[in-house]
Amino acid sequence: MKGRGTYDKLSRSAGLLFQDYGYVAVSIREIVSAVHVPKGTFYNYFASKEALAASIVEQQFRDLYSSLPQPDDGDIVQKLRLYFHAASNCPRPKELCPLRLLGTFAAESPVLTPLLKTQVASGVRRWSDHLATLLSSAQDHGELSAVIAPSLLANVLISGTLGAAIRAKCDPSVEPLEAPAQFAFDCLRLSPHS
Repeated sequence: MKGRGTYDKLSRSAGLLFQDYGYVAVSIREIVSAVHVPKGTFYNYFASKEALAASIVEQQFRDLYSSLPQPDDGDIVQKLRLYFHAASNCPRPKELCPLRLLGTFAAESPVLTPLLKTQVASGVRRWSDHLATLLSSAQDHGELSAVIAPSLLANVLISGTLGAAIRAKCDPSVEPLEAPAQFAFDCLRLSPHS
């Protein structure tokens, strides 16, 4: 049986390299060199660089979905603020961050393989659908103004956040990543006396 440790090392190495340099610029040789594994070992775990990237993208979207609050949790807006804050912050400099990795892939989509392009687009749509459900629940509970359709607000939040992740490649401050969610929730949150 193949070792899970080597699989994880290859995935982490590739994720960090893709996050920093993009899919196209990173070679299998660079991925294996970063973890001191022979190039042939790579193919014991992954059929191709594309298969590795697809696995990483899938895991990053799973991480984003799993950390979303549940619609019946109450105080959804506050939990979404915390969610976007946590997603926007990398605890350590060389940490894999879903927003930064997925932002890099989204920015690079014109040159991605069709499989990866479709996977990123599909993941963003599912993420937006999950978020729209939460925003709708927040509106139903009187936490959020209903002047904007939940699906539109979800799309704006995700597009703004991914755009900020792309911007963060040039400007590493946290503020640009958190700005879309902060702006939307500050403008649309209802006061307790509304």
